[in-house]
Amino acid sequence: MKFLKFFTSFILFLIILSCVSNNDKDCIICNDSNLSFRTNFQQEEKQLVLIEKGSAEYNTLKHYINNLDKLDQKENLNTYPFYAITGENLKILINPNRIDIDYKNANNERIKLSKEISTDEFLNFNYLSQTGMEIFDFGNIYGKGNFRKAKYIECGIFRQEIDYKYKVGKWKFWDLKRNLIAEGEFEIDSALAIGRGGCDYMVKMSKVKGDKWIFYDENGKEIKGTIEQIYNIENAKY
Repeated sequence: MKFLKFFTSFILFLIILSCVSNNDKDCIICNDSNLSFRTNFQQEEKQLVLIEKGSAEYNTLKHYINNLDKLDQKENLNTYPFYAITGENLKILINPNRIDIDYKNANNERIKLSKEISTDEFLNFNYLSQTGMEIFDFGNIYGKGNFRKAKYIECGIFRQEIDYKYKVGKWKFWDLKRNLIAEGEFEIDSALAIGRGGCDYMVKMSKVKGDKWIFYDENGKEIKGTIEQIYNIENAKY
């Protein structure tokens, strides 16, 4: 009797394990990393929205994408997107009547899917632009914080006023996998820039001071910031 009870429990455990495994294998959006969302306007402004894994927005998007039906498999995708959602090995392109998905499954196979959507479905993605997590895409890292505007005079045949921005206050930075790598507060310094024709000028610079910054490895453990990390953060320009 005890053996039968144990055997029944073991079979049930295998069934549950198999279901969990299949769900993980079949998912388009899994729990691997944060995602990013951007509109055409944000693309032009080098801005995007970070969708943090585990957040309400992440879970809503994950449930919607993973439960889409009537998806057609395609050889090529050529949608010009109004919205774009990206993650590691994942790209979702959305316009008012279509959603295209390009991702790698658990077997490392590249899958391309497409589906027609209604205007209401398209408008439902607006919630992703209201998370308050707008960040800047600097190419090699992402950052969230504020800029201050400034000007300098450039000499030459004609003197002209050049606008620029520098980072001020508290910032956070993520790597391209959307892992938090640093957070802290910039100190502002001034430096002499060598101009043309002997016309030098002063510019404001955002500097990282060790006691005001915390750095993290890919597992979220605090580490000492490297010279490369500090250089990338200080020189991240908009």
